[in-house]
Amino acid sequence: ATAANPTASATVDAELVQTVTLVKTVDMQFGKVALTGEGIGTLVLGVDGVITPTNLFVPTTGNLTPTAAVFGVNGLSGTAYTVSIPTGTIPLTRQGGSETMDVSAFSIKLATQALGVLTGTIGTDNTFAVGATLTIPTTQAEGKYTGSFPVSISYN
Repeated sequence: ATAANPTASATVDAELVQTVTLVKTVDMQFGKVALTGEGIGTLVLGVDGVITPTNLFVPTTGNLTPTAAVFGVNGLSGTAYTVSIPTGTIPLTRQGGSETMDVSAFSIKLATQALGVLTGTIGTDNTFAVGATLTIPTTQAEGKYTGSFPVSISYN
């Protein structure tokens, strides 16, 4: 008699998920600021768009309303994701010049999460806002300053 050849099987699985997308819907705007020459100052832009100045810097928004940056997230509903925002400083450069100012202390608020929570769920946290702090040196040149900062998301 011949011996039977033992056999076994394994399950094969694959899960396809919709690509997660991230879209900026609103740019960050600190607005216009009156220079006072009173020393280094800061403008703290909250995730709600509210500006808190220090050292006698006076926001004079004119036709520029301060706004936090806002991003939209789309993907497979119910899937958790994590947001990465800058942890260091990002320079803003004066248009037509080389002078810079730094933006730092980035903050985040996902739609249904507490301030500072970086993890959300697609379907309930489809938007998030990012605020930051702008440091204005004592002798900063007048003008418009621009820059950009990276934001990324990943599925958990």
